[in-house]
Amino acid sequence: LRHSAMVQGKDVGNWGCCLVVSMIITAPIVGVFVVKPVLRAANFREAICTNQRFEYAGKDEKCSCGEDCTSSYPCYRVFVDYVDQVRDVTHQNAYVVEHEQALVHQGKCTFTLDSTCSKPEFQNSEKVVNRLKENGYPFQTYNCYYDPDDLDVVIIKKKFALASGINGLFWPLLLFTIGCVMIAYRMREDGSCTRLSCIACPTSCPCTSSNRQRTETMTCGTTSQTVDIPRSEER
Repeated sequence: LRHSAMVQGKDVGNWGCCLVVSMIITAPIVGVFVVKPVLRAANFREAICTNQRFEYAGKDEKCSCGEDCTSSYPCYRVFVDYVDQVRDVTHQNAYVVEHEQALVHQGKCTFTLDSTCSKPEFQNSEKVVNRLKENGYPFQTYNCYYDPDDLDVVIIKKKFALASGINGLFWPLLLFTIGCVMIAYRMREDGSCTRLSCIACPTSCPCTSSNRQRTETMTCGTTSQTVDIPRSEER
């Protein structure tokens, strides 16, 4: 039974380490590509946009079409007038971007092809032209969102709901905490504490160390372990 409990505790600890490491890797990605755009557009207000004109930005933009594959697409900018009838706000000649993620990470072109980029450039040109037909031709009217703190910043749509940003913060934090608890459980079962575990989860396993001659005592919670530390010979 003791051996079975030790094996179970080891498995729990391994799973805990996997959770902690995976959340350390995943959380920054989610934060950059989901949470940051959501926070950027959190206070945007809805309005009615009317296209006035579009123009070529003067150069093509690069896009990734897969591993070791780079292509490009024409960069067009659409300028709009918009009206917020609820708050009695009117603004003219604002440059519109497709959504909040493009606003944060690109922001140079109204339409981007980062997720639908093709290797043949003519296919990318066709995609941009189709986007212009949908939301870029003059005098087209549609709902849009503007920044009340900077009236020149406008997006056509919100790609992520506010709940996406909350989930992007909540779940990685929750899974990271669960991983730390599992690691702490493993260490309590083993009655040992390691520096690596303390560094990974300092709140779940408060460790202290003291060096006395050739030994080091490390305490974790209510358990302690004395480990002999070899030292190099004095020259």
